[in-house]
Amino acid sequence: MSATTSGIEIELDHFHHQPFQELKGKVRVTTLSPPESMELRIFWFTRGRGDEEATIVHRLAIAPNQALTDFSWKLPSMPYSFAGQLITLAWAVEVVDKKENSLDRVPFLLSPNGEELQLEKVADNSKLGKLRDRMAKKVQR
Repeated sequence: MSATTSGIEIELDHFHHQPFQELKGKVRVTTLSPPESMELRIFWFTRGRGDEEATIVHRLAIAPNQALTDFSWKLPSMPYSFAGQLITLAWAVEVVDKKENSLDRVPFLLSPNGEELQLEKVADNSKLGKLRDRMAKKVQR
């Protein structure tokens, strides 16, 4: 369960997921004055160098007068959660109000082995890459 000051809490059954598994959880409303309109979103997003991207893959309206809302959704086959030197792709469940303010967000992993994939640096074997490597070695001398 996450710790929020909004009085809205998301609880997931577990953190590690594989493609096509069920993502199950609960949204708990503990505040006496919840927003009049809330939406649960399951989405992935990128962060790091370059353009950041986000895609919502599932939406569910949350009734503000309901203290507990269970949800279950079959996860897609991809994209996988990964971390690299330049970019990371992550998944999360979030509850937002009608003004798009985040009330709570809980991350989770999606990959074939249930773990975040670690991307390794790939050698640049192009002519420009080889020239850059030679120049870097000369500078180091």
